[in-house]
Amino acid sequence: DITAIFAGIAGCANRKNASIISDLLKNHYPQIRIEVGGDSVNSIYSTQYFDRCITVIAGTGSVIFVKDGESVTRIGGWGYLLDEGYNGFYLGAEVLRAAMAEEDSIGEATLLTQMVEKRLGKRSVDGFNEIYALSKDEIAAFARLLFDAYDAGDSIACGIIKKNLDLLSQRLCSVIEKYPECGKRIIITGGLANRRDILTNGLKIGESSTVIFP
Repeated sequence: DITAIFAGIAGCANRKNASIISDLLKNHYPQIRIEVGGDSVNSIYSTQYFDRCITVIAGTGSVIFVKDGESVTRIGGWGYLLDEGYNGFYLGAEVLRAAMAEEDSIGEATLLTQMVEKRLGKRSVDGFNEIYALSKDEIAAFARLLFDAYDAGDSIACGIIKKNLDLLSQRLCSVIEKYPECGKRIIITGGLANRRDILTNGLKIGESSTVIFP
């Protein structure tokens, strides 16, 4: 009885990418209506509060969308070169910076140094060229080490997470101020939303906003 398929895929807000995926699906399901778009739509419609809300996608990258009735406004999501804040790539890069800083004797001791060395099979400064050959997703994977070190009470890891939560909080507060009705509900999705304990305790966005994890 299925009459329609919607595929919300990261990167498919781009019409060229969406067209490629759409054509592939139509070949398999010629009798079914098919629409392809970005994963922002999934995030916005993942709860019953989609009429007015602010949604944050925190994965390898990060982006904020404001849903105000029929209007959807995108904020941030500038890509790995420009984005900072609570996203996998930025956190992974922070892990590598912290490890290299200790090895260069310009940073404090941290569990992250040992963790990075174990992951690479060598000291981070010795694996410099290999690190630069890694993909964005592979850099983002180092964020897992950050959360392990955070859970172990490592002060550098705790500081990195606090810094990033502060950045996300500042961005959200600015958006909430501009869209107060939408800001009553903040929906957070993406891989980093799995650590809702950290987000719930660390975000500072005021009592008028409720954080929702679909």
